[in-house]
Amino acid sequence: MSAVRIDFEMRSLDPLDPKNRNAVFVNSSSDASSKSGRRQSKVSSGSTSLSAENSGRTTLKAVPNNSNYKFPEGQIKPSTLRASPNKLPFAPTGGVQTVKIANSTKSRKAFKVKTSDNLLYRVNPVFGFVEPGQDLSIDVLRHNGIEKTDHLVVLTSDAPAETKCAKGVFETDPPRELTVVPLVAH
Repeated sequence: MSAVRIDFEMRSLDPLDPKNRNAVFVNSSSDASSKSGRRQSKVSSGSTSLSAENSGRTTLKAVPNNSNYKFPEGQIKPSTLRASPNKLPFAPTGGVQTVKIANSTKSRKAFKVKTSDNLLYRVNPVFGFVEPGQDLSIDVLRHNGIEKTDHLVVLTSDAPAETKCAKGVFETDPPRELTVVPLVAH
């Protein structure tokens, strides 16, 4: 029997909400050496860990959260583009919302949109340009899924007028600006 391992990570904006811990890690694997072939699951959330087997036994243990990641100095800074609304509410069954980004600067900006869960969310457009003094609407589609808070991240960078491909701007490593919009499903 071959070993199977599935890892994923989900992060929440509100670590004080018991439904949405700061970090949830789920590891599911089948033990290849086990003759019974039982699946084992391990779920850890914030500072606790839950281990369970198909037999129904559950064990809790403390797991330290040692995340001290910081962006290097000057690499990422707050965006000069403004997003509205400042959070997008969704029903757990899904739906479509629109976020508008506005460029109030005097320079042309390229943008790239990311989400914290690409299986649950789709965005259109992913890349593009926002001319000085203009705004642009981005459609965000959420599929049916569990109640949780995710993030829509808009990376921006200055783009010269002769640049035709917004994706090409992000293939190099110029200074970036960042805007985060919470995607809240409840």
